[in-house]
Amino acid sequence: MNFGEKMNLNDLFITPRVAQFLNAVLEKNQSLFPQTYLFQGSSYSGKEFCALQFMKALNCQEQNGFCGICHSCKNIDLMISPDIHYLISKIDINKNK
Repeated sequence: MNFGEKMNLNDLFITPRVAQFLNAVLEKNQSLFPQTYLFQGSSYSGKEFCALQFMKALNCQEQNGFCGICHSCKNIDLMISPDIHYLISKIDINKNK
């Protein structure tokens, strides 16, 4: 994949079931989207990456996927998008003891 080349969620390394669900959400009318999504899974499973790509697809100025180079996509990559609230859990230090 080249820089600036349009991507879609099928290009990500996610299970077909997850890709099918997220693509179905993108095909619906944007006024019907739930306001919150929870991405959960084991550590280093790619859930944060998947969530960021999904946010790009929802907010990209292009249609049918995400470009990665528009203002919205760049702000999401930098985690400074005013349209998105980032909730990052605190690491449980005692978990590994």
